Amino acid sequence: MLVKEQVIFFLRWLQSPRSVGAVFPSSRILARAIASQIDTEKAGAILELGGGTGRLTKAILLSQLASDRLYVIEREQRFCRMLSRRFPDVIILNDNAMRLEKIMEEHHIKTINSIVSGLPLLSLDQEIRDVIVRQTLNLLNDDNKFLQFTYGLQSPVPEYLLKQCGCYGKPVVRVWRNLPPATIWCYRKLPSTEGD
Repeated sequence: MLVKEQVIFFLRWLQSPRSVGAVFPSSRILARAIASQIDTEKAGAILELGGGTGRLTKAILLSQLASDRLYVIEREQRFCRMLSRRFPDVIILNDNAMRLEKIMEEHHIKTINSIVSGLPLLSLDQEIRDVIVRQTLNLLNDDNKFLQFTYGLQSPVPEYLLKQCGCYGKPVVRVWRNLPPATIWCYRKLPSTEGD
């Protein structure tokens, strides 16, 4: 299964390197590191943006999350078919993360625990990235967070978007055993000050 995953991922990267963003899928170690940042005891849905081959999906499920709380948004039909076969009880949505707010409406998702992303933000066109990230940040409140990994050295979410949406970000884990090494960033809503 692992070799087949990597072949499919590599072929998809050859077709569209900017939308896939990496030659190989993220490692199990990276997926586990991201999943470990989610408090599954807290209520709410978990939204996964860009399910790919399902490494992160599997890691999240292994953290004892009920499968009907996980919504995986994946644009590529081939990946969606693979995800649906591997995780028949998870809600797999063949859709575009640019429609995030509409997806929330259509599926009556009211409370979010966490948003996790495997999208290659640094290689997306700026306009596409900004639409996705702005919607994601606008869904944050005092009780949830947005987790994004990157192969870059800086935050994959630009400062101007964080300021516009009243959010902040910080790196929480560096994963060396990934090709290439990756950093997980956590984004949250800025705490409101009294008197606002």
